[in-house]
Amino acid sequence: MNDPANWSSNTVPGSSDDAIFNSNITGIDTNPTENLAPFSISTFNFPFNASIFNFSLNNETLTFNGAGITGFNTNPTITVTNTNNSSFPGDLISFVGATGTSGSAILTSSNSATLAGNLSGSSSGSINSNLHSSGPFTIANGGNIIASNIGNDSTTGTGNNGVANTGASQLKFDQSFTAGDDVTVSLSNSGIFSGTNTVQGDAVAIINLAY
Repeated sequence: MNDPANWSSNTVPGSSDDAIFNSNITGIDTNPTENLAPFSISTFNFPFNASIFNFSLNNETLTFNGAGITGFNTNPTITVTNTNNSSFPGDLISFVGATGTSGSAILTSSNSATLAGNLSGSSSGSINSNLHSSGPFTIANGGNIIASNIGNDSTTGTGNNGVANTGASQLKFDQSFTAGDDVTVSLSNSGIFSGTNTVQGDAVAIINLAY
C-alpha cells in the first residue's frame, strides 16, 4: 500500500488524500497488504458497486484523518494484525478526523504477544487501543468491529515483564458512537502466565480502561 507502483498516480496517497478504490479496473489487486510502514489516509472511498476489497496490515497501523470509509460500497474487509511487536504502535486503527465512519466494513483489529525463556523487564505487544475514534463515530448497517488481545507469558526470571497490555480501552470512543441495524461489535481479551518470577509479577493482557 505504501508502494507508488500500486497507485494510478504513481504516488502513495498522503494523510490528507482521498484514496479511491475501483475493482472494475482490469488487473486491480483487491487484496492489498502492508508489511513495511504505517498507512495514513483521509478516506477510503468506494464509489462503485464492484468486488469487495480485503486489506491486510501486519504489524503496521491504519489511520483515517478524514471521514473514514465512504462511498457507495462501504463493505471492505480490513484486518490489522499486531504480533509480537516490541515497538509501541499506539492505536492499531484510528479515526482522527472531525467525524469518523467505518461504513459497513468488517474491521478486525488483533493484538497478540508471547514471551518465553529467561527474561526479566521485557515487553512485547504493548498497544494503546485496538481502535480509537477521537470524534463522533458511526458504523453503518451490517458493519462489524472485532477486537482481540491475547498475551502468553512463560518466562522465568525476576519478573517485571509486560505482554499484550493496552494503554487505553480496546475500543476507545472519545465522543458519540452511533450504530445502524445488524451491527456487531465483539471484544475479547485473554492472558496466560505459566512461568516463574522470583522478585515481582508480570503484567499479562492488562486492559487499562479509559473514558
